[in-house]
Amino acid sequence: MCNYCAKNGVLFENGVPRKMLGSETTVKDLDLNCLLFLRRDYETFSFALEVANVCTDRTYKFTLTGSIDQRIFANTLPMSRELTPRTFSFLTSVYKYVSKVNSPLNLKASIQVKKDGESDFKSLGTVSVS
Repeated sequence: MCNYCAKNGVLFENGVPRKMLGSETTVKDLDLNCLLFLRRDYETFSFALEVANVCTDRTYKFTLTGSIDQRIFANTLPMSRELTPRTFSFLTSVYKYVSKVNSPLNLKASIQVKKDGESDFKSLGTVSVS
């Protein structure tokens, strides 16, 4: 990782950019600071969702489910990704019908992990990512 970037606030310590396309990144740790759920808000009407595996010794299976009430998702739910070590995956952009959406964003992630040297994925359960 770029030492200059980390020291000057361009990246978080885990390598995730603090800002992208003019938007601050909100990071939710889903497993041991290895699997990260990323959200970038653009004004009051839209946001982007991504997931990242920043570790080098494990692979994740990630499935996003939930409600799309009063929102338009660029990709349909559920969305599934397999994240090999050190990978980022764009999930979807979301556009709100109105700036003050009445219903909360109700998204959940089902997560499985397979560490290096293991042959099977192990379930880590389902967590809220809203």
